[in-house]
Amino acid sequence: MKTFSKMLISHIEKKYKIEEFPFKSGDIINLLYQTKSHEKERPVSVDGIIIAIKNKETNKSFTIRQAIKGYFIDQKFFAHSPKIVKITRKNALSKKKSKLYYINSF
Repeated sequence: MKTFSKMLISHIEKKYKIEEFPFKSGDIINLLYQTKSHEKERPVSVDGIIIAIKNKETNKSFTIRQAIKGYFIDQKFFAHSPKIVKITRKNALSKKKSKLYYINSF
């Protein structure tokens, strides 16, 4: 028997859940997400490579490594976040591992 809190959480999760996450580690993607600056929300674009995906049902997250002025920055995003507007796949790397923390250039 489910408690009320579990039923409420599952109802909310269904709203934002993506049935299938079509990306895998090694994909070069362009991610567009909403961020709040001052009092307005504005879209921000991130170009980078997916270096890791952590699978935990609705808590699925992925890490993107992007190069900015010669420095590499890792950012984590939740796959089912309502802040993500659009994800497009640009290219894919041939790889042999699921976690690509060793990649320093792409």
